[in-house]
Amino acid sequence: MPFQPGDDVVVTFDGNESPGEVISVSAVNGYIMCRILADPEADYGSLNSWMPHMPTVCVREKDLRYPAEETG
Repeated sequence: MPFQPGDDVVVTFDGNESPGEVISVSAVNGYIMCRILADPEADYGSLNSWMPHMPTVCVREKDLRYPAEETG
């Protein structure tokens, strides 16, 4: 896997892209744990304003990219 703990990444989670950092990589199930910087109300709506500003999420490798990579 190209991603390593401590890498700065852009994470696609629940349809939103957020800057984040890799926390750990699982070779067993293919998931990568990341801490993301989110604006809960703007990204997820007022019903989810309880969400912390730096939630920890698990995503598949396909949902990560390095910030320098262009999309589109």
